[in-house]
Amino acid sequence: SEKRYRLLFNNNPLPMWVFDVETLAFLAVNETAVAQYGYSHDEFLQMTIADIRPDADRLKLRRSLQETLPPYNTGDEWRHRRKDGTVFPVKISAHALTYNGREARLVVAHDLTERQEAEMALQASEDRFRLAIEEAPFPAMIYAEDGEVLTISSTWTDITGYKLAEIATLSDWTTRAYGARQAEVRALIDGLFEQTGRVDEGEFKITCKDGDQRIWDFCSTPLGRLADGRRCVMSMAADVTERKQAEAALQEKTEELDRFFTSTLDLLCVADLEGHFVRLNPEWENQLGYPLHQLEGASYLSYVHPEDVAATRAKMATLAAGSGVVGFVNRYRHQDGSYRWVEWRSSVPIADRVYAAARDITE
Repeated sequence: SEKRYRLLFNNNPLPMWVFDVETLAFLAVNETAVAQYGYSHDEFLQMTIADIRPDADRLKLRRSLQETLPPYNTGDEWRHRRKDGTVFPVKISAHALTYNGREARLVVAHDLTERQEAEMALQASEDRFRLAIEEAPFPAMIYAEDGEVLTISSTWTDITGYKLAEIATLSDWTTRAYGARQAEVRALIDGLFEQTGRVDEGEFKITCKDGDQRIWDFCSTPLGRLADGRRCVMSMAADVTERKQAEAALQEKTEELDRFFTSTLDLLCVADLEGHFVRLNPEWENQLGYPLHQLEGASYLSYVHPEDVAATRAKMATLAAGSGVVGFVNRYRHQDGSYRWVEWRSSVPIADRVYAAARDITE
């Protein structure tokens, strides 16, 4: 039995030793301890367990040993020092025994270096990710399913004017930003925790601290579970307020120009350089009698008086060469077979389009 015990002790892949509880001297060490700590077997037997501790930890060790030790303890974490001075973390498991008549303890040491390095690498990665979110040039927020806001970008708080303490939870944020729509939006957010991939939520109008309203285009991605089991989601937004305002202004301007285009008494025309009507205003239908859908897309030479075709072609060549036309007159056929005299004015073509205005001068 003793032989089997020594075999297990000496060949254990983890460092093991026996120390005297009263003197703290090493009474026995295995080969793994010799290999990992750098001391020879004989050197170990001239040392105490305090000698493999950093100086700063020795007082803590003495205080620990002054307490009543349980017969068996495991999970205590300490720092040990190798012969070359390297300090590394370990987890200690120990139990009481009698060794050659002395009260002693058998210790197994688990090197935690790799675990600690992995934890440090994970923490560094998390810190980088948190910093990336906090410094993101767009609104971004990470939050947990219980409503806690975990991380938020400075852009989010800068645009809205809310301090982090004012929107520390989803309830805080949705109440301040959405007002009467708070419950509706919160229900949509809660549904994000059930998703498995990116969700494009679309545009939402939010209210800033100063009362200004912005339009944000949201998308969100579930990030899985935190160490405590809570699910979390990252939401990002693009502030499209200025774009929407520009689009609205452009739409208003377009509608204004369209009203002018459709209400003027002049003949307005957009044509291509190949001689086709592209767009005409309603006055063409009033003046020539043809429905607009028949005229648009047709060759305008087909409506020109035969005697004016050559002159019209010459002016088309002038336009194609990059010159405008002022005061050109030709005749266009009315639906009833009569001809109307039309005077033209056109600017230099733009992107293969001719923009022209004409007036019926028949009378």
